[in-house]
Amino acid sequence: ATASPWHPAPPPASRPASAPAAAAAAPPQAAAPARRAQSVNNPVDVSVQLGLVPTRNQRLLGPPEGSTWEFSNDFQPEDPWVQRKMLKLCEDAIAREDLKVMTPSCWVMDFRDWLLAVKNEVFPTRHFHQRICEFTQSDISLTRNFWMKDGRVAAAKIEFTLRVSRDAAAADGMEVQSAWDDFMAEVNSGVENEKQKAWHTAHLWVRSSALESIKNSTILSMVISVLCAFLGALVFTMHPILSGAVTCTVLCILSCQLFTMVNILGWSIGPIEVIALIVFVGYSVTYCMHVAHSYAVSILSGSSKEEERWRRTEEAVQSMGGAIFGSALTTAVSCFLLLFCTIRIFVQFGVVILMITVLSCVFALVFLPAVLMTVGPCRGKREENPTQQAA
Repeated sequence: ATASPWHPAPPPASRPASAPAAAAAAPPQAAAPARRAQSVNNPVDVSVQLGLVPTRNQRLLGPPEGSTWEFSNDFQPEDPWVQRKMLKLCEDAIAREDLKVMTPSCWVMDFRDWLLAVKNEVFPTRHFHQRICEFTQSDISLTRNFWMKDGRVAAAKIEFTLRVSRDAAAADGMEVQSAWDDFMAEVNSGVENEKQKAWHTAHLWVRSSALESIKNSTILSMVISVLCAFLGALVFTMHPILSGAVTCTVLCILSCQLFTMVNILGWSIGPIEVIALIVFVGYSVTYCMHVAHSYAVSILSGSSKEEERWRRTEEAVQSMGGAIFGSALTTAVSCFLLLFCTIRIFVQFGVVILMITVLSCVFALVFLPAVLMTVGPCRGKREENPTQQAA
């Protein structure tokens, strides 16, 4: 006899010799879809919890006080209707395409087949707790699906392996999580007691939510930081055009920094990269602010707007260029030693500091002067040329 495609035959040591016959006697199942044969590297596992309730004694800082979960007294797996509902949960999860379940079976389906093959009993059973103890003795790995208390099943979990990698993008992870949220809402429909509801969990959900939160908070923090940079430049230069030039330069610096980290260095956007982008916004403003402020306080003028911009920009670069270059040089030399650290986070910070220093220096002494010579504000007073003075 051959095993059902939904229930492959286990190793001889894991089940009694009559298991193949039970598999043959099991109700005929439809052929497994071709998608079940697909596999991914490092797939993610989803665990549906039954009979466990998260506690509310979580603290904001420090380790939690006591246990983070407790057993639900309302979970009664010996009830035949509860067993039928667990079986239906397995079958529906496997059948739905949007849940991306790769495993062809679960312990509830295997327990049903074991009852028929070994005990000659039909599912559900009135002797659930006793039969589960006997069922787990046939394969010790099954014990990880149950929490036992005084010889009874106090809680259980049903695990599914998905056709999704643990390293999937945050958007893909959130999409699958949303599908599971909808599925569990259907499973729990009609259940009024919160402690009787099943809930699902997976490492991918935590990772995807964290990455999504990091992305959203990064965008918000960048907007706030750039806005603060604009207001700070406006206070010191007292001119919106100079503030806009500084802000534009800072945005260019951050864009180059992000491009270098992601496309050239091949870093993925994580906590370290986000901190680097946000914290060093103020550092990238410093050099540009000095040049813009020096331009603003310059008293030079010219016979035309172009000449005035040229002279004021030249004075700003000559007066602040040496100090900016010296500051950038000392900072680069001091952080150069971080590149030889053995701890990766220190190496990353060294690379980021070195990169932002070089970019800030180049943009403050090359890009920003070009912007000032093009659109820099003028005082409005013009020097008359010799021909006009003779006339």
